[in-house]
Amino acid sequence: MHAETAGNLLFEAGYEAEFIAKVKFLIRKKQLKTDLETQTLEDVVCLVFLENYLEEFTAKHDEEKVRDILKKNLG
Repeated sequence: MHAETAGNLLFEAGYEAEFIAKVKFLIRKKQLKTDLETQTLEDVVCLVFLENYLEEFTAKHDEEKVRDILKKNLG
């Protein structure tokens, strides 16, 4: 859904099809772990979560859930 929304917005703003396809590819996390740009975007998302949302998340969830999320973000 996010990839399609971004694609539509980029199209309406006049971006070229090749650029739109790349953005959609990245948002869909295609080839995560093997594509450098996809992995970089995922790393940024994880860092933003850790810096801006972790504290609120830990207040709302049990320790096991927090541990699972941290493992996914740091792994």
